[in-house]
Amino acid sequence: MINFTVEAAELVNPTKGQFDSIADIVNAFVTPILTLAGIALFLFMVIAGFKYMTSGDDPKAKDSAKGQLTSAVIGFTIIFASYWIVQIVAAVFGVEAQILAP
Repeated sequence: MINFTVEAAELVNPTKGQFDSIADIVNAFVTPILTLAGIALFLFMVIAGFKYMTSGDDPKAKDSAKGQLTSAVIGFTIIFASYWIVQIVAAVFGVEAQILAP
């Protein structure tokens, strides 16, 4: 009988040593997420500004555009603040977090 237990117990890292921990994987996604959040903020601000400028005298359209602009800024603020909260917590507890580092 052939013994397959030795081969089954051997774990191979599919990333070939690029990511050593879950923190490394999360760090790899932080830069693109912050970049996409900035682009989304810009697009939502342009769209809301266009809606506000073309609303004319319609108070509902103006309120809708203001609400969209407010929501975009609040969403970006939450994403940006979460990054800094993680950095502060890591510094307080002595965890080495090198987010956005090459």
